[in-house]
Amino acid sequence: MVISLKDLLLAFQVHESVKKRDKKGALALRKRRVLRRRRSHMGRRIRALRKLVPYGETMEIGKLFVETAKYISCLQMQAKAMQVMVRVLSSNGK
Repeated sequence: MVISLKDLLLAFQVHESVKKRDKKGALALRKRRVLRRRRSHMGRRIRALRKLVPYGETMEIGKLFVETAKYISCLQMQAKAMQVMVRVLSSNGK
C-alpha cells in the first residue's frame, strides 16, 4: 500500500488540530476548576461576613459591602471612645 504525500499531509493536519483542541479543552477545564474553587472560597468568606454584620444575613452583596464599611467605621469610633473613657477614668484615680 502506497500513501500519497497529500494523504500524509492531511492526516498530519487532522492530528495537529485534534491535539490543539485537546489542549484547549484541558485548559478550559482547568480554568473552570480554578473559577469554581475561587467562587467557593468567596462564598465562604461572604457567608462569614454576613454573620458578623448586623442584619447581614438578609442583604444583597453590594449592600453588604457598604454596610460592612459603615460597621467597621462605627466599631473604630466606639474603640476610640472607650480609649478616651479609660484615659479619663484612670487619670481621675491618681
